[in-house]
Amino acid sequence: MIVVTAKDKHGNESELSREVYIDTQGPELEISATESVDYEVTETELEIKVKDNFSYFSIYEGDHEVKTTEMDSPEDVLEAGEESVKHSVSLEPGNNTFTVTVTDLGGNTVTQSITIDRALGEDDEPITDEEDPVVELQIDRIKGADRFETSVEISKDGWDTSDIVLLARGDNYADALAGVPLSHKLDAPLLLTESDSLTDVTMDEISRLNASKVIILGGEVAISEDVKASLKDMGISVERIAGQDRYETAQKIAEVILQTEQKQQ
Repeated sequence: MIVVTAKDKHGNESELSREVYIDTQGPELEISATESVDYEVTETELEIKVKDNFSYFSIYEGDHEVKTTEMDSPEDVLEAGEESVKHSVSLEPGNNTFTVTVTDLGGNTVTQSITIDRALGEDDEPITDEEDPVVELQIDRIKGADRFETSVEISKDGWDTSDIVLLARGDNYADALAGVPLSHKLDAPLLLTESDSLTDVTMDEISRLNASKVIILGGEVAISEDVKASLKDMGISVERIAGQDRYETAQKIAEVILQTEQKQQ
């Protein structure tokens, strides 16, 4: 109870009192729904029951307002409140978790979540807590005896023939890494070689691909002129993309990709 008293200089006095209610008790919340449904079921209902010592509160499912109770007069709020509502929710295949929040007039909040499983397919059984879905993955490995042979095996797996081949040094990844987008853009395999001489397995793979052009990635320190000469001896035209260092080489590779895209438009 709050009492306010006023008195003027003549001694006249008046008094005003108001009852103030402090709500420290949170609402009670109960949610129920079907735990699992078949694949064909795309919607279901949550049954939400709320009790509170005062009759004014708001119910939310996620960001969606389910219901806010109404009051005709302030005195109505002082009565205990109870509400039961049904709320429709959409279901995706798999586990669907819904969170319901209730906030009363005093700002007290209670939250509760419920999970409903929708089967992953028409022939699939709904997922239970005891048995999570198992996804079987097929993993393939492409490998060779070393990095040079591995690049050849990747080439064999992806190309029967190719007019263009990209060539990068095998002892340092920077130029090869920068060349991957260009390999994709040109639909051309990327092979590795030793810096001072053309690796035998790489030479054989270039011949198998029946390539007419090799693009060397990097300067003469990365791949020497001897390698370039070996390629020319095979009757192959050679182009080199190179900068002063690996960063500028990557930049020049990106410029070639951009030029290729412009030509294709």
